[in-house]
Amino acid sequence: SPSGGSPLTSPRRRVVTFDLRGIGRSDAPPDLERYSVAAMAADLLAVLDEAATTTGPVDLVGFSLGGLVAQAAAMAEPQKFRKLVLASTTPGGRATVEYVSRDFFDTLDDFEDDVGEEEEEDP
Repeated sequence: SPSGGSPLTSPRRRVVTFDLRGIGRSDAPPDLERYSVAAMAADLLAVLDEAATTTGPVDLVGFSLGGLVAQAAAMAEPQKFRKLVLASTTPGGRATVEYVSRDFFDTLDDFEDDVGEEEEEDP
């Protein structure tokens, strides 16, 4: 802000944060179905309801997986959001997940091959 203070600590702005399932201090249920983007978007909407944001739509920041969750929540209940700020994320979807996963595992396979070759060369 022009005065040098953070706009996040303004008396006019309330900041609510939470950890997605399995991250930070949240619970980590063993059921993998509970880790879907849709399930975590429902968690986000529940947090907003619990925070009782009576001042109208909120600004939401989503980073990485949080960006996917933010998009799903905004699609489910757009009236709750004024702005979305998305960082280091994707629009999601089956093709994105398959592409990212395939690329990641190809890179991991190449890395394991390189490490194995180095170990064989050491006397």
